[in-house]
Amino acid sequence: MYSYRWAKFLIAGARYNESHFLLVEFYIHHETDGIIKPGICRNRQWVLSHLVNGSTLFTLNQNNNKWERKDRIILNQVAGRYYIRTHPSPHPGDDIGYHFTQGCMI
Repeated sequence: MYSYRWAKFLIAGARYNESHFLLVEFYIHHETDGIIKPGICRNRQWVLSHLVNGSTLFTLNQNNNKWERKDRIILNQVAGRYYIRTHPSPHPGDDIGYHFTQGCMI
């Protein structure tokens, strides 16, 4: 079966200029055949901003002390938890999902 990569965020939320900003660290989890392997901590910080119509956001990635606008991502709510998906991977069945605990976004 396919492997899925999930990033579970540790959330620190802030508001700025009426937009939603979240500074995060995340853990990458690999799931193969229903088995979730231990996470690897990535310390890169991201800002998620520009909440549009409750579902569309853009990421800003801190790189060399600059904030760069990155991929468009979609916010979905599944079973009371928030998931963010980037554009699908070119490999069938392989998406990157970002997991948010309930209520941290809105």
